[in-house]
Amino acid sequence: MHRNKSLVITVQCALLLAVGLVFRYFSQMIPIAGVGGMRLSISVFFTRIPAILFGPFYGAAVGGLSDFLGWLIRPDEGAYIFPMTLTAALGGFLAGIIFKYIKNIHITNNHRAIYLIISFLFGIFGIINHSSVTVFKDSYYGEMLLALGEKRIPFFTYGFYVCFIIGIAFYTVNLIIEKLSDKPYAELYMKIFITLLIANLPVTTINTFILRWFYDGLAKLPFTVVYAPRVIEEIITTFITAYVVTYLYKIFMKLNGKLNLTDTANKEKSDTE
Repeated sequence: MHRNKSLVITVQCALLLAVGLVFRYFSQMIPIAGVGGMRLSISVFFTRIPAILFGPFYGAAVGGLSDFLGWLIRPDEGAYIFPMTLTAALGGFLAGIIFKYIKNIHITNNHRAIYLIISFLFGIFGIINHSSVTVFKDSYYGEMLLALGEKRIPFFTYGFYVCFIIGIAFYTVNLIIEKLSDKPYAELYMKIFITLLIANLPVTTINTFILRWFYDGLAKLPFTVVYAPRVIEEIITTFITAYVVTYLYKIFMKLNGKLNLTDTANKEKSDTE
């Protein structure tokens, strides 16, 4: 029985990987400094769902294979970069781990209020820091921020603004989804969005360092010039991806419920004990 479940899960992951590779073939690479700096693709819809459904190890396997096989399908896009296959696997692994621990958390109005307060605090601190390095340069706090250096200051000013905008945007999107659909769907969307964002941002950050290391054209640019558009694209994509993955998740949960495959990780663990 255990082998049959594993086989069915593997087949589903393979099908999702195949669909993802098809869409990856039609992806669009956005150049930065003459080299591929960002990829626009909807293949991530299908390569992230295994992590959400079946856990971190399936997520890592599909993520890593998607990157490697994607390069085999379209090697004309550039040289193969093995570390980015590892980070793709890492993204799938993180998504599986994070969702495993937050999927059963019930989000209350108190959680929403705390989230909104934290978002506004990011905006307030961004304004304080920005004022300190522009208007109040001679203040103790202003001098302390300026001592960080020109390259680091944007993280404590514009970086805080970005966090504020992301927080408010996500809160607004979640309210709209809750209005248009049922509350459980909106709550699931919130959990999946948080999962994907926390999993994707470290991968985007690491990949930025990898790309600057491999390509001289990117290495000559300031880190923020390469990193900022990649992060913005990642956040916007995550908003959309979370919505589609939530929809796919509900479909697969119904299918796997009929196949008796729900909560696979816990059942497989109990089977082995």
